Amino acid sequence: MIPDSYAAMRLANASRRVRILEARLAVTIPATYNQALTDLAHARAKEAYWEERAQ
Repeated sequence: MIPDSYAAMRLANASRRVRILEARLAVTIPATYNQALTDLAHARAKEAYWEERAQ
């Protein structure tokens, strides 16, 4: 079992990472846009995973 405090910390980190990547996506050049979308999708998946674990 994962301690609640650890899951909450990981969720906060994942949520922060999603916000950073969303902001970065707004200024991404077209050549790296697909990679930026992939990074954002992975970050959102991690956020969802830790959100589920934190409950």
